[in-house]
Formats: sequence, C-alpha cells, structure tokens
Amino acid sequence: MTISSWELDARTAADDPMRRDLRARMNRTGFLVLRNALDRRAVIDLGQRLKSEFHRLRGEASGFSEELSKSLARSEMPAHEEIARFRLDPRNYEPLTSSRPLTTILNALMGGEFFWHFPTMFREMSPSNGKGSLPYHQDFSYNAHYPSLMTVWVPLSDAGGQAPGLEVVEASLDVKFKHGPQGPWEFGAADADIAPVLKRNPVHQLMTPAGDVVLFPELTLHRTNLRPGMTETRFSMDARAVSIRSISDEVKAKRRFIRGDVAELVKLA
Repeated sequence: MTISSWELDARTAADDPMRRDLRARMNRTGFLVLRNALDRRAVIDLGQRLKSEFHRLRGEASGFSEELSKSLARSEMPAHEEIARFRLDPRNYEPLTSSRPLTTILNALMGGEFFWHFPTMFREMSPSNGKGSLPYHQDFSYNAHYPSLMTVWVPLSDAGGQAPGLEVVEASLDVKFKHGPQGPWEFGAADADIAPVLKRNPVHQLMTPAGDVVLFPELTLHRTNLRPGMTETRFSMDARAVSIRSISDEVKAKRRFIRGDVAELVKLA
C-alpha cells in the first residue's frame, strides 16, 4: 500500500530517526494522519459508552436547559456537573494519554511538554441528522484561550466509509479566515474567502478506522465528510493539545488541564 505524504504509522513515526522530520511534514501538508496511534479496542469501547450516554441524555432531554438541548440537537455531548458528566470524566482521556507513540509525536511537533485542554468535545454524527455536520472552519475560532493548539481528531468508530468522517484541505495556512454563523454553528468560514484555497489545494476525504488519529494546527481548514449513501453513525472525540509554554499565567490560574501522558486533571497555577 502506498503511504501518502500526510500519513504515518505511529508505531514507527515515534522512532528517533523519523521524528525530526515531523514538523517539516506538518508544515508542508497542514495535517498528519497517524495510523495505529491508539488501542483500537479501547477506542471502540469509549465510543460505545459515548453512544449509551447520548441515548440516556436524549431520553431525559425534555427537562433540559436551552443550552443543553442545543448541544444535543447538533449532536455534541453537553457538559454539566450533575446532568451530563461524561465530558468531565478524566478517565475518558486514557486512550490518548496511554499511547506512547502519540505522546512522543506530539512532544516533537509542539517542541516540548504539552497538556490536554479540558474538557474535550465528543460528537455523534448520523447520516440521517445533517444538523451535526460541521461546515469548513479553522479551530482557532472555537478556542480563544491559547495562541496556538494542535487538534487531535479521534474517530471512536470506523469513519469515512459507511459512516461520516473528516474532510481536510492539504494546505499549510498562515491566515485566519473570517468566521460567522452557518446553520446551527457559531463559526464557519465564508465560502467566498476559502474558495481560492479549495481551488488550488488537494482536498482529502479521509478513511480513518478506530485507532487512527488526525493531527492539525488551528489554521487548517476542515469539515465533516458526509456523503450520500452513508448509513452508519460515527462517534468521535475532538481533543486539543496545548504547549505548556503557550499557556498564559491568567489562563493557568482559571483553567484545569489533563496531563499529556496521564489521564489526571491538574491545575498549573
């Protein structure tokens, strides 16, 4: 099988001789697909628990606040200390923190120690519910806490074939496109602004079995890959790694984080 410039086997990419090239590759392509980065069984188990939690919350949704109901309507897992604690459970980070290859690769890409933003986002994407489909966007627009970040997109079930996946533009960008409301979403890039980028750069509809992850910085353009004929539901996790050097003292004082290599919630100040 031919390996593209943007995909790597995580088990060998973490070796020292190859690691030096990772940032150069990311700078060329704007994203990397790490094959076999996570324990497949653990990832699928997390996806099944997420599925059960969505089912439970939808059964109880009649009494929810407007904010919680809005999250469920667009297939995002809400977070609430009493009603919806799934996103707030540090143990759900274990497939990420227990992967030595992923930790090693992120350390190389980010130039040192990193922490995971808390809480992460979990999503359900059903072909029959187009409301959950995200438009083209850059992740800087969703997070104002850090000057830079690395998104780690984690399919918790096989994605891109019969289930919706991720569509990514192969381009290393240095511009923040204007974002505005699109359907149920607060932030989507304006079609007219990104049209030249889409015209001159390859666009990839990724096939990512559970166990793979997709890495990209905050300016990479991406959206949900939802095609006619898809029949299965996809569950996923949007994790964000942040270099400890980029976290301001103010943010350290206000927020908690998950350690890069241990599923443990910590304060940095």
